[in-house]
Amino acid sequence: MGEKSGGLTNMIIVVVALVAILLVVDTAFPELTKTVTDDMQGVVESTFGSYNPSDGVSP
Repeated sequence: MGEKSGGLTNMIIVVVALVAILLVVDTAFPELTKTVTDDMQGVVESTFGSYNPSDGVSP
């Protein structure tokens, strides 16, 4: 492989750590994750809800 800096290894470790944190938080605080997910969905819908492809501008 010849990986000198370990960038790929570090990225994999970070992704695994974030998934582990997400699972712990989702298990410990299911209502919090539901609230955050619903609020994020609202932000996405309000952002792209007004998007009109005929305007010729990509989001």
